[in-house]
Amino acid sequence: MTTTLLLCVVLLAIVFAGTNYARKQPATQIVLEDAEKQDIRRIREDKGAVHAIRNLRKNHPGLGLAEAKKIVDEF
Repeated sequence: MTTTLLLCVVLLAIVFAGTNYARKQPATQIVLEDAEKQDIRRIREDKGAVHAIRNLRKNHPGLGLAEAKKIVDEF
């Protein structure tokens, strides 16, 4: 019983440590060329914001969903 409880506590600590680590990762900084900005605008207007976000994240691996959405929404 005590071993099972100890194992549960350790597992919960690992899970919570992992979620806190994911939240504290710094935002990815990217620099967009004018041509890429125009492509994002064109894709957003023609196919919608979801496609523009998907394309942006495809071209910039490591860019988070929220960050990509913010960039697309700014155009």
